[in-house]
Amino acid sequence: MADNETIIERELAMLATAEASTEKLRQIVHGDENTEVVVDSGVLPTLKKWMKDSAAFLTDIVQKGDLQGATDPLKGAGLVGRSAVAVQTIADLLALPAGARKYDQRYIVASYHGGWAVEVPYIGPSGGGEFVWDPACTLADNGGTVLAVSGVTTGRFLRLTKEFVDADFGVRGDGTDESTKWQKLLSSVPTAGVVVLTKRARVQALTCNADSAVFTARSASYIDSPALLLHAASTIPLLTVGGFGWKIEAGAFEDPGVDFGAVNFGSVAIRFQRSNGARDVDAAVSGSTLFRKFDRALHIVGINTRVTDSLFSHCLRPIYVDQVGSEIVRGIRVNGNRFHGRIADMLDYCVTINGSSHSEIQVCDNIADGVAGFYKGPLSRRSSVSDNQVATPATDAFVFMGGAYGRADGNTVGGGQGHGMILDGCTSPTIDGATIDSMRMGGILLRRCTNWKVRSPDITNVNTNYAADGNIYDGILIESTCSVGELDTAHVRQLIPTSGRYGINNLGNQTIFSGNNVAMNFAVGNFNQSTTQRAYGNTGVMSNKQREDYGTAPPAAGTWGLGDKIWNTSTVAGTFIGWVCVSPGSPGIWKGFGVIEST
Repeated sequence: MADNETIIERELAMLATAEASTEKLRQIVHGDENTEVVVDSGVLPTLKKWMKDSAAFLTDIVQKGDLQGATDPLKGAGLVGRSAVAVQTIADLLALPAGARKYDQRYIVASYHGGWAVEVPYIGPSGGGEFVWDPACTLADNGGTVLAVSGVTTGRFLRLTKEFVDADFGVRGDGTDESTKWQKLLSSVPTAGVVVLTKRARVQALTCNADSAVFTARSASYIDSPALLLHAASTIPLLTVGGFGWKIEAGAFEDPGVDFGAVNFGSVAIRFQRSNGARDVDAAVSGSTLFRKFDRALHIVGINTRVTDSLFSHCLRPIYVDQVGSEIVRGIRVNGNRFHGRIADMLDYCVTINGSSHSEIQVCDNIADGVAGFYKGPLSRRSSVSDNQVATPATDAFVFMGGAYGRADGNTVGGGQGHGMILDGCTSPTIDGATIDSMRMGGILLRRCTNWKVRSPDITNVNTNYAADGNIYDGILIESTCSVGELDTAHVRQLIPTSGRYGINNLGNQTIFSGNNVAMNFAVGNFNQSTTQRAYGNTGVMSNKQREDYGTAPPAAGTWGLGDKIWNTSTVAGTFIGWVCVSPGSPGIWKGFGVIEST
């Protein structure tokens, strides 16, 4: 190689002293035959000899394998500036010698781990990517996007990506606990970073305090998905989000430590709770996110959270909201989700809202079947729990506890073991257009409510299996602790006339009956009105005074009040015109009044 260099230097010196111009020499080299060139007689042979020696020199390099070097990192692409150097694994990248780490080159890694080509089943390469060497970087090694070479203080390999992908941090999804790798990933996420789930990783007790991060998944399906975070059987949340503004747009979360129908009590998939104690969570969960087999799938400690288009399967308390200190609970949106399955022998609710003060809560357009109960919480100001479909609940479908001026419209309940709805301690609640069918207990129960309104309920076949607990329930029961309410255009009926107690049982005070309230086919009676409470209105099932009915004899069943009358439908002379109740009871004491004259 030294001889060739000497030849080149000598010939270049001769060319520099030649009489021909540089442009004419260029024309000679490129074979421009139409150009007439006058040169020194010794220049042309010398130039031809130089070109011949140079070709031999280049051939010699190729023959020695310098440009084709596949094992020596200083050869091959390492000889060419601004080129791409290919290696097989992250370990190979970190093993490059100092001379092979160059700022002006790219480094292409095939896969994070080796051995992928012979794995059974074949899963292919993952976690590779493109890197650059930054000789001035001193960032901490996170095992994924920033890689430090052992013993090198200054200088890092940096992954060219804006996403934080689990495989890029060495996650294999091989069934071992990979919490350490995942935690390095989450600890590296900046504000507005993107976290990508691609593996079935087993992890626990993860935390992320980044703000406005996005969590998503790449998978064909969330059922038996290859993109799945598996909870490693701990009562500590799988993931605690300490920042605000998170978006979970897709993903699957499961506790694999239990079978379907069981639960690790206290297990939590994701907890939204600001690490600084603030109340503003400002989070969103959407995009067909899946939660399976948790006690609490989403534990929201704070305000302003939206949960949409997600699936909750066999969770005890899928969405559980807690208050932060004395701050009002508000801005909770649970819309368009699917709830399915329940934990055996355990009763709780799909959506639970805790706290002493609440507003702006929306739980709408959800579908639930085979669950325990659906909603337990307040019916508060500027809130709506409406247009939900609940099938075969194992307990009361809706339990509204406290709150003021909320609405629950258009809900449907069918085939359950409890009450359709219970309103307890609510002020000025409005229930409009409820459809309740085939509940083992009652349809709608009101207690300790004031200024309530129940409009256009359609209740069918309540108390279809009352022998199971020995109690007999009503279609609509208004307890004596209620006052100043309105029942408007209720339809309460039994297709099995021997079940149920009263269609409408009003024990409340100052109840207004408006519209045309209809009850029929109940075993004890279609309507019952407490004689000690005041009622208003002259339409529907009762008058504004004592009840009046027709028959050929005083009633032998039912509960009757003082002054109720039965008009005699027989016109036989000498018999009573009718009977009046002189002592209330079941059926009470009745006396005849008036006599039908013979002429």
